[in-house]
Amino acid sequence: MAYKALIIGVDEYIDKKSFVPLDNVANDVQAITQILNNSACKYDTTVLTGQSATFEYILHCIDDFFINCDTEDILFLYWAGHGMSNVFIAYNTESQRLSKTTIKMNDIKDTIENSKAETVVSIFDCCYSGSMVRAHKRMPNMKIVGEGKVIITSSDYYQISHESKSSGHGLFTTYFLEGLMGEAASKNGDITLSGLYSYICKQMGQCGISQTPIMHGTFVGEVLIDKI
Repeated sequence: MAYKALIIGVDEYIDKKSFVPLDNVANDVQAITQILNNSACKYDTTVLTGQSATFEYILHCIDDFFINCDTEDILFLYWAGHGMSNVFIAYNTESQRLSKTTIKMNDIKDTIENSKAETVVSIFDCCYSGSMVRAHKRMPNMKIVGEGKVIITSSDYYQISHESKSSGHGLFTTYFLEGLMGEAASKNGDITLSGLYSYICKQMGQCGISQTPIMHGTFVGEVLIDKI
């Protein structure tokens, strides 16, 4: 069994007129990578960002990550960048050829669901990322108890994902990072998926903005994300 992470941050774009660069995404990727590299769980971490984050290479890395794994591996995917209704934007996405140069959210969801790894946690900090689970029952207050696959999105399908004006990160990722750094830890230092999600929801609920993290998945047991 191994902890493996794929961190994707699409922070710059060839089509700058259509897609504004996201400086905070680079900060998100750097911070999360540092935490996972220093984790007690000893994550094997792969990072994809900048001009390498083309739609072709992202799809290649996603397939490789979710296919070349063992059943008992714990897989962690984090993705930050621009999202539109039902699609993610890549470095080389062309606004006039969206159907050919974007990455369909449903395709990523299907890849996750078809992975032989029994435990997969996927985090998406993108506008409209809730579209990934729009057709499924939402469980914003779901008590996670385990082994299985879960997707957490930073916003619902009709909502944008805000940036934090003070932290230099996405708003969702700000609280995600705080949770990983110990704010979501139990008394014995365990940072579990359910504890982390509950912390994020509580903090974002106090912000007074229209952005609701969504969680979809089925678990049995409890999933340890990190330990401090």
